[in-house]
Amino acid sequence: MNYEALLINKNLKKTFPRLKVLEILDRADGFLSADDIHSSFKDEAHSLPLSTIYRVLDSFLKEDIVHELNLDHRNIKLYEIAHKHHAHHLICVECDKVIHLKECPVHSFEEDLKETYGFKMNHHSLDFYGVCDQCQKAL
Repeated sequence: MNYEALLINKNLKKTFPRLKVLEILDRADGFLSADDIHSSFKDEAHSLPLSTIYRVLDSFLKEDIVHELNLDHRNIKLYEIAHKHHAHHLICVECDKVIHLKECPVHSFEEDLKETYGFKMNHHSLDFYGVCDQCQKAL
């Protein structure tokens, strides 16, 4: 991913914090919290205030560079690089593991709602909370 071109395309300045947050999120295997990103800076011998990381993430959210996932059961927000398609997730309430669903299970239901009620959908969101297979084995 060309981070500089992405920022230029979104009319954002190419600052060190923005470039590093993009790099950290891009390298991640999944979602990261602001604290996870902050820890990554420390691991790389750089220091950046947590407040700056939140400001960078807020600017990225406004420009649809990142997606945010709220873990309501823990009051935590997680972030990942935005992808072109919307996604639904399975979220483990024990270990906070997040699994992306490859397909949207709601599209046919949307069509049924449109036919039945004449309701045109703009968007939807759907996340499933439960216990992953690994945590079930540990219980």
